[in-house]
Amino acid sequence: MKLLRIILSLLFYSVCTCGQKNVLYGERNMQRDALAVFYDREGDIYPDYFIPDSSLMRSNASLAQWYHDNATDFIRIATAYRCQFDSYTDANAAILNDSILAVLKRRIDAKKTSYNRVTFLVHGFRKPFRSMNGDSSSPADYDTLETTVGRFSDGKSSYVGVYWDGTYDCCFSKNLKRDKEILRLFVAARGNAVKTGNKLRELLTGLSFDTLNVITHSLGAEVACNAL
Repeated sequence: MKLLRIILSLLFYSVCTCGQKNVLYGERNMQRDALAVFYDREGDIYPDYFIPDSSLMRSNASLAQWYHDNATDFIRIATAYRCQFDSYTDANAAILNDSILAVLKRRIDAKKTSYNRVTFLVHGFRKPFRSMNGDSSSPADYDTLETTVGRFSDGKSSYVGVYWDGTYDCCFSKNLKRDKEILRLFVAARGNAVKTGNKLRELLTGLSFDTLNVITHSLGAEVACNAL
């Protein structure tokens, strides 16, 4: 009987955890992606700090929860962003998020010395950060898009990749039960898109470029609509 309860518990755990597949960015290459912006499922911007995917998943793919669960790391990140905290609080987390946003704005605005406009690229639903299951990665798609758009422009635009938690799971099929799960992921991703768009508005506001372009794909349009 005890063994049966353990098996049922494991099955229940697998059913509950295999559903929503969050796209995580804590292990990204900080140098390569210096001019990109990364949002978690709640629309909070990732700091320039390595966060293991496994650790972030334990915090429900939420940076706010991760800061709460990892106070020592939170203080280190805050110090790097010149926030003088000695503990985690919700208020301190809000101040840190404002500081991360300000640093990113300055980083983007610094490109105005070479470009007169900035173009934001926003991917859609079910887009992995690393190529898998035959699906291309979001960085590769952005590289292709930037190159293609550049062929038809004067080359005077800086590009900013907008990475958000559009959820990911493999794959579409002819299995109704399986495709229902993909649809459920889409509904979750749409909620994430709204939150991300609301926070992206804060980034777009106050940039000093003459022109802001926003190019989206699929559900990325939901992000842009909420931002604009």
